[in-house]
Amino acid sequence: MVKEIFFIGLIFIGSMGFSADLPEIKPFQKQEVILVLAPHPDDETVGCAGIIQKALVEGCAVYVAFFTNGDHNEVAFKLYEKKLVLNPKDYIKMGELRRKEAIAAAEVLGVPRENLIFLGYPDYGTLKIWEQHWRNAPPYRNFLTRATNVPYPENYSYRAEYKGECILNDLKSIFLKLRPSRIFVSHPADTNVDHRALYNFTIVALMDMEGKIPTPLVYPYLVHFGRWPYPYQYHPDLMLTPPGRLANSEILWENYNLTDGQGQKKLDALGCYKSQEVDRGYWLVSFVKRNEIFGGYRIINLTGIQPVEGEAFFYGLAEGDLPPEILSQKSKIDRFSFRKENNKLFLQVKFNKVLEKDVGFSIYAFGYSRKIPFPDMPKISISFLPPDRIVLRDGRNVIFNNDLVVNRAQEEVFVEIPLGILKDPDFIFLAMESWLGEIPLDLTAWRLIEIK
Repeated sequence: MVKEIFFIGLIFIGSMGFSADLPEIKPFQKQEVILVLAPHPDDETVGCAGIIQKALVEGCAVYVAFFTNGDHNEVAFKLYEKKLVLNPKDYIKMGELRRKEAIAAAEVLGVPRENLIFLGYPDYGTLKIWEQHWRNAPPYRNFLTRATNVPYPENYSYRAEYKGECILNDLKSIFLKLRPSRIFVSHPADTNVDHRALYNFTIVALMDMEGKIPTPLVYPYLVHFGRWPYPYQYHPDLMLTPPGRLANSEILWENYNLTDGQGQKKLDALGCYKSQEVDRGYWLVSFVKRNEIFGGYRIINLTGIQPVEGEAFFYGLAEGDLPPEILSQKSKIDRFSFRKENNKLFLQVKFNKVLEKDVGFSIYAFGYSRKIPFPDMPKISISFLPPDRIVLRDGRNVIFNNDLVVNRAQEEVFVEIPLGILKDPDFIFLAMESWLGEIPLDLTAWRLIEIK
């Protein structure tokens, strides 16, 4: 069943308190196949170094697949190369360097070289691919490398176009070959675009593979979320706890406690990423704590929620990358609620104060159908552009639909989306973000909503 994919988490209409006494992750069994999906080289170590070591000790086969080669960290690359200007070949060279750093880190953790899979999709571009680059759309072009397909000859996905169906097919081929019993993947509430995209692609691939492979357990791990994990620097004596906004949410967090030896190896493995230490080494080592945590969401089921009983809504909004003094002055998303009625999806966005003229926001609704391949399904976004303009898109294309209804009050926006626009799906991937210019103010996790 599709629902069984979402093992780590609990969904209900409400919130729950966070306890420092987290339940322990389910013990590993000998000969399990464990797959760690890393958005960039270093994420596998940041989020899962202890888990990787434990699984290997218990006799599991451990594989790590890297979504991108991490070829977009412009500041770090310039510091590392000691050059003010880099050309596209320099960024590809740095992507290859990060691949080699990942191999060295895996060796420290004990993962065999042959168990590493490098895809090489565009760093900082995969969420754009998820949103806009499918089927007839042109492939995404990486801003720094200028590539439109995977440029790394040593990679699993060499020459694959930067398009959604290519990513989806690669993930499904990996799942079919490895048949993992557990998958550790970046968190849908992570504020990094590649981390959010990898989670989404993973869930779609697993839904497509239903009945073709045994259903794996999925363990999302968090890396980017505001100033978390604070305090920065090396504090191996401290416990890693969820960010406040996610601690008091419906996520059921689970824990793995590292031994002293595992913590030291995690630190040593992070030390292999010299290209990243020059820019954010203080932040990387802040993840070397006494434990690692994992927790995700179950599907929100709207089929059993009647309008008279209330609406489903999102908790745990994340703040964007603007300075705190700007964030505090701007309108923030207070509540994003939704319900299904009469073949329509009703959405309500409530802000904490009157929306300023320079703040815009977007709502994303991507349908998943058991009858239509996901690449052929609409990728609908509704953008509210300052000062007072609404743009409806399917992927990259601006579309017009007279059945879409939008009503706006001072602190609230109401939207009615006919499900026909989404090709009458079984599930909807739903998310929202508000932004100032091109920088997010706050954003929700991508959530999967069952409507049939």
